[in-house]
Amino acid sequence: MNTSKGIHTHKRTALAGLLAGVLLTASCSYREEKTVEQSVVGFAQNYFNLRYQKALNACTPESEKWVRFKATNITQEDVDVYNSKRDTAECDVESIDLDDDKATAIVEVRNFLDCDSIGKPATICPNAKFKLDLKKQGEKWMVDVQSPITTCI
Repeated sequence: MNTSKGIHTHKRTALAGLLAGVLLTASCSYREEKTVEQSVVGFAQNYFNLRYQKALNACTPESEKWVRFKATNITQEDVDVYNSKRDTAECDVESIDLDDDKATAIVEVRNFLDCDSIGKPATICPNAKFKLDLKKQGEKWMVDVQSPITTCI
């Protein structure tokens, strides 16, 4: 009886199972990262283009007060500056860090209204980076704003 052939078959079967598990995990992780990216971009495109009501659709319920706070602090002068620009704000996700049901994304935003100083006129910022935290609620990834959104880098 040749047991070495049986051992090699078991090793190959185990290796194939391990490889399948790694590929399945990588596939799920990739899919999860893409879902997070879509949530971040959906929120950021709306938030940085002053569509705060639409941005709320991509937020946790706890985030609403901070998004509304931002919206209520936009002045007519800010709106005039925003309306004078030619292009809308654009957002790209630079990185995503997934950790179970939480995630952190770094987003680069270009051509957005920067009105973070009280009493000073808003300006159009060519680009800045922002850190956004997310929570998984059910099957959806939602941006979790816990304070005013400010540049991170």
